[in-house]
Amino acid sequence: MSSSGNYAPKDGGHSDIQDKGIQCWSQAATLITGSNEKVPGPQAQLSKASVVTVQFEVIPPNGGGSPFDCTALVTWKVHYVTVRRIVSVGNGVSISGVAEAFSVSLIDTTNLIANVPAGDIGIKYNVTTTAATGTRPTTQQPATLRGLTAAIAGVQSQGQINLAPGANVQYPIPPNAGVISVEVVAVSQATPFAPLQIEVDANGPGIVGTFKSWDLVDFPGFVSVPPNATSIFVTNKDTANSVYVTLTWGIDG
Repeated sequence: MSSSGNYAPKDGGHSDIQDKGIQCWSQAATLITGSNEKVPGPQAQLSKASVVTVQFEVIPPNGGGSPFDCTALVTWKVHYVTVRRIVSVGNGVSISGVAEAFSVSLIDTTNLIANVPAGDIGIKYNVTTTAATGTRPTTQQPATLRGLTAAIAGVQSQGQINLAPGANVQYPIPPNAGVISVEVVAVSQATPFAPLQIEVDANGPGIVGTFKSWDLVDFPGFVSVPPNATSIFVTNKDTANSVYVTLTWGIDG
């Protein structure tokens, strides 16, 4: 495809371009930190089922000086059946799926970040979503979604968790999001660092049945999630030292 003036957005920021059989769409959106607002992105009905790749560009709030979190809901529809994917949005993030029709929505989820200063709430930022027929380039990691813990004292936490000696934390697997793998990252709070003793378990409904267990030292990086699992438990087996833990979901596409 060329980069000619034919790419100029029309109809309020949406563009639909066809060149040599490749279809393209784009739409810009303005979000506000802390709003939890859902904003529509591009959507289209295709002439036939095709692989479509959706990609994001972000102009962060305050030129990158303020924290933000944005989540995209991507739906693929084939023969009246809808499949959803949920991904964390960042510059260059992309995801592919087979569809006769698709739609993208953006949600500001900055409220899930702990301890955001009051002065960083209510700040505008821009996300441009592009879509084109074609497959996402091969990479070493999938599209991702930030992990969110089960409610602890009525509060869910995202990002880094302080896990006390012998403690564990539960991460419910988000339903209908396309989760296929999980990455758990941990670092000891001991000085000097103590060897990690982290166990990860993939459990079933009601925390009944452990379908898979692994040691974080031996199996770092993304690990496949059993399709019948509904939550991930991370346990700090070190009875003397706390650890910082972060969990990220790998999303199909």
